[in-house]
Amino acid sequence: MPWEPEHREKAQNRLDQRKDLPHTTDLLDCEWDAIKCYIPPHKIVAVNRVLLDLRSVLNAIIYIDVTGAQWAHLPKTFPKYKSVHKYFMLWTRLGVFDKINISVIFEERKREGKDNIAPTVVLIDTQSRKSGSNRGGAGLDESGYDGAKKVLGHKRAIVTDSDGRLLEAEVASGDTGERVLGVRTVEQVKSDFPSVIKALGDSGYRGQPMVDALAEIGVEFEVVTSGQKNGVFVPNCRWPVERAYALLCQCRRLCNNNERFNITHRAMIMLSSIRIHLRRMADCFAV
Repeated sequence: MPWEPEHREKAQNRLDQRKDLPHTTDLLDCEWDAIKCYIPPHKIVAVNRVLLDLRSVLNAIIYIDVTGAQWAHLPKTFPKYKSVHKYFMLWTRLGVFDKINISVIFEERKREGKDNIAPTVVLIDTQSRKSGSNRGGAGLDESGYDGAKKVLGHKRAIVTDSDGRLLEAEVASGDTGERVLGVRTVEQVKSDFPSVIKALGDSGYRGQPMVDALAEIGVEFEVVTSGQKNGVFVPNCRWPVERAYALLCQCRRLCNNNERFNITHRAMIMLSSIRIHLRRMADCFAV
């Protein structure tokens, strides 16, 4: 979809909102106020025994996600990178990013006047990404070869609502089957959102095993393919999940999988989703 004048105006407004911040990736006051209640209290003390500003810690993690920088290259305007990384691992294990993501999604659905805050129809898609040079090794999550896409790395599946809001993500070795990873992801979504009754996927999930596996948890599955009309490509109802991948990959940390563990790559995916929805919320407050 080409950029229209209103799109360029919105992008410029977002830059103007953040022109006084040390980094354009930093959270605005309204964004921080919306999620700070989900940040757990201090459990890690910096080396100099001074409690860190948790907002600055979260800004540093977002900076890493957006720019794709290495942890050791974190600018000096942020806390020490080792302390930031410890908080990132702690919050990942505690599921903090999952809680924040669900919260901002529910708020956005409520703001848009959805009849049901909880989704009933979900979209699923899988993507393969190359791994960095730190793949494999003792104690690290191994990568695998995706023979269909000829990619040595990891495979990630995301599930979104009908408008493309990220509900769940799973990361696995590249040789994991799409149906296996897809069923695992939808099962997690069903446990978090019992209201889900239908899932839509592309032809990669075609087959009775996928239908039977999801039927066991009370979810109807349907394959939706794109087509052409009079020689012109016609997008289908699955395009929001494709757009979700495009928006998530604006964070350079997600262009390839440079994480040592699947859980940290998943955390970066959830953090990218949080950033998207917080910026949409800030746009509403700016009106």
